[in-house]
Amino acid sequence: MGASHRAVVEAAMELERVAGWNARPRWPVAADPRNGTAYAVGVGAVVVYSYNGTEQVSYEGHDDMVSCLAFAHGTHDPDKALLASGQVGANADVIVWTVGAPDKRDDHPPLKYRFSEHDGGIRDLCWSHDDKVLMTLGEDQRLFFWDMQTGGIVCWLPAPPCTAVVASCGISVRDVKGRVLPAMYQFAVCGGRTVDFISLKKPTGAAERFDVAGSQKREWLSLAFDASGELLFAGSQSGDIHVVLVKTRALLYSVSVCSRGVRSLVAMPTDKLLCGGGDGSLTMLTIMPEDVQLKEESHMMVSDTAAVVHIEGRQDPSPGLQVVLVACSDGTISSLLLPAFRQTIVSHALGESNGRACGVTGMCFGAEPDKVWTSDDGGLLTLWELPTFEKKMIIQMRGSGKKSSCATLKAVPPLHSGRSGVLDSDSSDLYPTAIAAAPNSCVVASGYNEGTVRMFDCRPETVGRRELWHLDRITNGAVASIAVAANNRFTMAGSSDGTINVIETKTRTVISTLREQPKLRCAVLFNGDSCVACVGGASLLVYDLRSERRVASHHMRDGNFWSCCARDGPENPLIATSSQGGKLEVFDMRDGLRPCREFQSASETYAVDVSPSRDLLCGAAGRGEVNLWSIASGALLETKTHDCAADVAGLQFAADGKQAVMAGGGTIACYNVFAS
Repeated sequence: MGASHRAVVEAAMELERVAGWNARPRWPVAADPRNGTAYAVGVGAVVVYSYNGTEQVSYEGHDDMVSCLAFAHGTHDPDKALLASGQVGANADVIVWTVGAPDKRDDHPPLKYRFSEHDGGIRDLCWSHDDKVLMTLGEDQRLFFWDMQTGGIVCWLPAPPCTAVVASCGISVRDVKGRVLPAMYQFAVCGGRTVDFISLKKPTGAAERFDVAGSQKREWLSLAFDASGELLFAGSQSGDIHVVLVKTRALLYSVSVCSRGVRSLVAMPTDKLLCGGGDGSLTMLTIMPEDVQLKEESHMMVSDTAAVVHIEGRQDPSPGLQVVLVACSDGTISSLLLPAFRQTIVSHALGESNGRACGVTGMCFGAEPDKVWTSDDGGLLTLWELPTFEKKMIIQMRGSGKKSSCATLKAVPPLHSGRSGVLDSDSSDLYPTAIAAAPNSCVVASGYNEGTVRMFDCRPETVGRRELWHLDRITNGAVASIAVAANNRFTMAGSSDGTINVIETKTRTVISTLREQPKLRCAVLFNGDSCVACVGGASLLVYDLRSERRVASHHMRDGNFWSCCARDGPENPLIATSSQGGKLEVFDMRDGLRPCREFQSASETYAVDVSPSRDLLCGAAGRGEVNLWSIASGALLETKTHDCAADVAGLQFAADGKQAVMAGGGTIACYNVFAS
């Protein structure tokens, strides 16, 4: 015990790589102004800085989902850019990071400031023109202005009385001769039917707010100052761009550019204005200050189904070229080279349906130890290669609650290479809720929201990624859990109504039905696939599939179970469970269903797994916690923050125990596990 305990104490976890990002509801993405290919996104509770196409750096400091990001303009040190990030939740922290140049990485802690004055979450962030002031807007409807030289508060004031401030921007203040007044700042905010200017005097901490919109009763969505700071452009829900003269705060001119709202505006240094529309369009307009007009110059559709929700411009190293980072509501991030409008996709969400990014509903390792399957509520089954998270295969079914069939194979988007394909879909009403892969064969099984179970052949040489078989609506509710025997002899599917069906693969018939478990949440095979353990309500039940009888049970006095897992051993299987109140328990089957070790998490734990060596327990909790415990000592060895959502889809160790993968919300994270 002592030697084992010393070895386990040295175990640790390290975030290796993440896929996906918080593509809903706030779209936190920011372009690095120093580099044409670098950008930052919020991935769960982690800020991920991507550069050179494939490299990632993770900044961990938030304890809830990152809601907004903003890079400073880089006016101080080009090798040390400032990046501000805000989060949702009760803590509502704003963190200012020091981001080194991509080719000059250092080991110094990047966290520069942490601000904790807001309540309920951060809605927006905005830098001043000289990066000396940061404006933050919280869900508490308060605007704070922060001094970046001292980290102190310059002043604060109530946000405009509107439904939600959705956009902001800042410029310098000039006198009548056009000279910049030092320590004077002007910001603009909009939301609802309000557009306001905010004038800030940094030395005295005085701030004033002035209404701009006047009698224009429109829903305002986006703002941008021109390069000179003399004009403000405001985008509305009706698809119009209104031009405001900053000096007089008067609305002078408007032009209609798109449908479904002007979601984002960016004024380029070359008298060009870019408009991102809710219809998926990107429009370039020429700013003519003499006539105070906007003239449409070029137009392209970035997406046929998704809204363009965020645009940021940056200078390309080549003379006369501009690079624009464009994010869409389906989770796609593209890099556009202007003025040619040459588009390159740099990042995808995990799934997409009807123009929106999808959430993960299930996760499991494939037949190969470096491959992971995920299912999402957009109807996709996706095979990922670790640790790069390159898409190797995509399966999607056609139909909604009907007998499904495979469609024509399509190519994967250019970002992802490999022998993979997509099966077209007519409807997003049908989507997988659980997924499992056979450990020793190239088949994957999925359960769907209308109770159907399907089995697919996933060999690379299989043309069309064909469906092997399916059973329609074998349960009354959605399939909550699914497992495939190691020899592929049978498949087990558990329904949310408490029914567990055992399906013989060869005959494709249900050979056994277990109905004792109320409100089943999770079911797993163990003991050479001859036993099944399942949790539902306040009960943990174990069945012997050979006799079709219950052989053990454990009932909680208060609360309900969330999940369970099982790990076979030479003599005794281990069963681990998580339940309400952040409680985790490990059961040794030699002693019956009596817990041999208990653990306590600070928040609810929705997925658990035991390492192949049977000495580590990993749990994925709410509020972004991924915890690692020693089973021998019960000690908490490591806590990592990644995904904040309560809808954790899965957590599983790799076959060698050196990696653990967690999926939830719209992201997947791969952790390296070190245990000497």
